[in-house]
Amino acid sequence: MKQTGNSHNSRGPRFPCGTEATRILQDSCGNRFAIEQELPCDRWDCPTCGPRIVDEHVKRAQYHFRRVVVYVGTVPFTNKKLSYFLRRKVKKPYMAIRTKMRSVVISGSSFPGSVGIDKRKFLKDILPGILREIDCGRSVSYSRDRKKTSHEKMTSDGNIYGESYECLALIRGNRAQAFNRLKFNNKKQEDFEHARFLQETQSDSKIYSAGQRLIDSLPGLEMAAERMAIQSENGPMPINLTFNVNKIESSRE
Repeated sequence: MKQTGNSHNSRGPRFPCGTEATRILQDSCGNRFAIEQELPCDRWDCPTCGPRIVDEHVKRAQYHFRRVVVYVGTVPFTNKKLSYFLRRKVKKPYMAIRTKMRSVVISGSSFPGSVGIDKRKFLKDILPGILREIDCGRSVSYSRDRKKTSHEKMTSDGNIYGESYECLALIRGNRAQAFNRLKFNNKKQEDFEHARFLQETQSDSKIYSAGQRLIDSLPGLEMAAERMAIQSENGPMPINLTFNVNKIESSRE
């Protein structure tokens, strides 16, 4: 997926770590469904999420570096200078970690100021300690010299749903069954029911861009739903087959 609609693009309240919530998703064909989940806060300093994030990056580093030796070095650069150093001095694949105290670069090849370390020892004993120095933000970056493995797709960017789903909303509480049981006969009615559901739960939801577009289309969907309701009550409109015989005869003359 690409899960468009991460927290910085959303509208709504922040949920504390461990909140039970319902996530509304949409696939590439426009099909929507809801799942229930316990929300993580994904903060490095969280006693629950912090160890999990460290473990995810250790596993990703294991797949990222193929050789039995990795090269590790501490550099006195941050932000733009670090980016310049990575582009000019470090060969791919590499991993850069920025903490308050230092910037650490790990590469599969030697670079200025680096020391070679056995990969297994580094992943088990050294890398977790470096990652625990991070207190907030996206402070870990990876080079993109090859296609991501399936494991890297699962652990990067908070994307745990694959590559084909888009998040519409995040709703406090377990509302997945209520959403998945909505009934409709056609696509317009489906859009109407889903948009109305999001609007009714909007006060206790985090609405993402795709969900907001659906809510904004609700007035037009309501008009279409009213027309379909009228047609279903009155039946199909009769076809008028009467004609004026005199007009036809005059036209022949």
